[in-house]
Amino acid sequence: MFTEQLKIPTKKFKSWNYISSDAGSRSSKSSFESRFNSSPEASSPGSSSRSSRAVDYLSRRKVPTKIVGRASINDLPDEILLKIFGYLDAQGLLTAGQICQRWKALANDNFLWNKICERFAAIPTVSRQQQQQQQEARGERLPASHWKKMCLKKCEEERNKRAFKLLGKVNPYSGIPKNAEKAIKSAGISFQLSMVDRQGKENPLYSRDIFYHCMCLSVRWYDLQVLPLKEICNVKIFSCNPLFFMSDGRPYSNSPYQRSLLMSFDLKWEDYKRTAAPIGADDMVDLYSLPQGLLVAVWKADSELAFVSVGLHLNGLLQKCLKGNPTEIYTVPAHKIRPDDIDSKYGLHDYSCTIEFRTMRQSIWHYQFRNLYCKADKMGPGFAEFPIIRRDVPSDHAMLPKKLNFPWKTEAFKGTVENGIWLDVTVMDEKKEIFWHKSSAVKITSQMMQSNLNFEFTNQEIFHITCADDKGKIYMEMSQNDQKEFFIIVLDLMLSLVAVNDWFGTKYS
Repeated sequence: MFTEQLKIPTKKFKSWNYISSDAGSRSSKSSFESRFNSSPEASSPGSSSRSSRAVDYLSRRKVPTKIVGRASINDLPDEILLKIFGYLDAQGLLTAGQICQRWKALANDNFLWNKICERFAAIPTVSRQQQQQQQEARGERLPASHWKKMCLKKCEEERNKRAFKLLGKVNPYSGIPKNAEKAIKSAGISFQLSMVDRQGKENPLYSRDIFYHCMCLSVRWYDLQVLPLKEICNVKIFSCNPLFFMSDGRPYSNSPYQRSLLMSFDLKWEDYKRTAAPIGADDMVDLYSLPQGLLVAVWKADSELAFVSVGLHLNGLLQKCLKGNPTEIYTVPAHKIRPDDIDSKYGLHDYSCTIEFRTMRQSIWHYQFRNLYCKADKMGPGFAEFPIIRRDVPSDHAMLPKKLNFPWKTEAFKGTVENGIWLDVTVMDEKKEIFWHKSSAVKITSQMMQSNLNFEFTNQEIFHITCADDKGKIYMEMSQNDQKEFFIIVLDLMLSLVAVNDWFGTKYS
């Protein structure tokens, strides 16, 4: 579960041509014994047993053979490598443990993780000594990597306890915990985009920007060196959850972290491009909306990746991050079916729909529509339709205070796409539980009206937005006045009857 980043030391080991077996063995043994005897725990109970174990280990250690020619670090005896590993931090030990089986065994040494336990996991020395003495009294030894596992487990538990406690109660307005943003930040969570090539190798990018909004957070990745699009066969997004924190609650910059899989899907770019059109474009990039709220920008000059963005809904996001693992997406506990509180023949009632137009950084417009209903006799084939804004009722129409566009940037360039926008939707049922949510970049299309009897809007051009998945759909029409201000003149919410029946145990058709 831990990061596979490899930190290469800048200093090189000097090579040597000959090591005497006898002299090397004697000097190494003396150094190893002195290391145990000079430690802070040498005078504590059980120190003599540790020293005897060290002597016993050295007596059973394989005598090094004579080295002919240039030696490598792998020719060093275990006790010398342990001495070197003693200068590494936890991240360094985890990295070293991924080199080979021998280094893994040495990097998991209980002696090395003793001090790390005391510093980060707050496991007192006395407690560790008592546990070790109890094992020895039963004639047993502590298992290899015992303190490593204890340290990481304790740190994980403390981090999760702190974050979930901070989460707080659910906000009845949005259906999202009130302190969701604060809890995610307190856990130090960042996000990783992993592009898997045809050989199965992961090519990770780490988030450059994270922005929080009322219902979602948006993440952006960009880099000068990225994998060619034709080489990508799978895309994954992970949360990176650090384990070691400072006294003020901030994670250490070099802290080891756990990864949790948030989304994954196969991608064959050439096949996708043949069937999907860009949702927006400017002079430099084309924007494509991929499944699960992923936005990909492609350079027009060379058809390669410019940047990637994603919208992650805050509903259950903290649980997915802290309770997940690197191979499987955490499944939120299934919704418990609760029958409608009135006769189902009256249809669906007292729903609410919150909609937000935004860019990566800023909100353009958001509003919550309440007391929505759909009578049973108004349910169409496959969908329950909720008319929110009606074309023929001017008092329903809503004006947008800002222009709809999508600014973007990379390390070297920036621009603005005029015909695209990010749309977040959250629908709650009469119990104030989130029934459906969606976060996706959408395309703004336009067409000319044949006639316009509403003199408030002098422009004959009508703009359309559609956002849908297998659970719901949003359809919107907009017009502009003389000042080029957008007005929403039609807004319809449609929910899948299959999803409604699964939610309530009903049989709408």
